[in-house]
Amino acid sequence: MITDLTPIRDKTGDTPGRGRGTVVVRIRIHLDGHVYVDGAMGEDGGIALSQAQREGFEKFVIILTQERSCKKMPQRFPTVYRNIFRRYPALGEALLTRWKRYNETRERIFALEAEGKAHVFAPERMPVDNGTRNLSRLAAAHRLGLSQSRRELPKIREFVSEN
Repeated sequence: MITDLTPIRDKTGDTPGRGRGTVVVRIRIHLDGHVYVDGAMGEDGGIALSQAQREGFEKFVIILTQERSCKKMPQRFPTVYRNIFRRYPALGEALLTRWKRYNETRERIFALEAEGKAHVFAPERMPVDNGTRNLSRLAAAHRLGLSQSRRELPKIREFVSEN
């Protein structure tokens, strides 16, 4: 786990540049004299599970944007990323190891689900990626997700109402 991102501070949440295709271009945000990075560079690889657990949450409804079978892979050109982020070496290393943190967090999520401590909503099928611009394909993906969410909503309500 990367713990020293000085002078970079991790900002979890909805930061521009979240997608795989834009990570190199828009990974840093300058605000009020500080540099913030996408939450995907944090300890859980973009899923804020550890922070929620530290804050005392024990039961989770987790909505994933990728199918259950999704596994991130290591970056193919580590030297390129280290060169791009040579001014921020910890950020370069965080980017290069994100795949591992992300995959480990997903394993923890599925373990919580097996223990009855999480309800995981994962797309049955994700026919688009973050680079898709075709509106009809995006609309079709939205319809798939809406249909699935309507089917799963009773299970989510039941999970949330359990003690």
